[in-house]
Amino acid sequence: MFSACETTYQSDGITGGYSEMQLDENAWKVSFRGNGFTDEERATELALMRCAEICLETGYSHFIIVDSSLELKEIPWIGPSPKETTTGTARVVGNNVYYEEETTTREGNQFGFSDTKPKATNTIVCFKGKPMSSNFSYNAEFLLKSLKQKYGM
Repeated sequence: MFSACETTYQSDGITGGYSEMQLDENAWKVSFRGNGFTDEERATELALMRCAEICLETGYSHFIIVDSSLELKEIPWIGPSPKETTTGTARVVGNNVYYEEETTTREGNQFGFSDTKPKATNTIVCFKGKPMSSNFSYNAEFLLKSLKQKYGM
């Protein structure tokens, strides 16, 4: 039901998205910031998708992640303020009406909860071909195709 409310794959804006900063000729810091409906897995994978795009757009084929982080920013939501409920009873005796009332006060913030907004960040180094100096690298073309298929893009 809430999947339509998740942050879409877009350049960073008020509702979230990806951003990047070039650090060197073949190195970038890439982030994806989600909203309260975006889970950690989606934020992490959309950050990876942007890494693959940057790699391919700049003429490279593979990349390695030299640093990564996942921040979870908790945003509290405060429930209703104190609520008073008044109930009463009316009695008629002759021409007189007698009324008795009772007021109950319920404490506020009983419905408080919080949203978690994930932000996934990767620092990547790109290569023209599979790097021999690394035990693991991502094939940008394969990864991009796989993630686009998963998210129906």
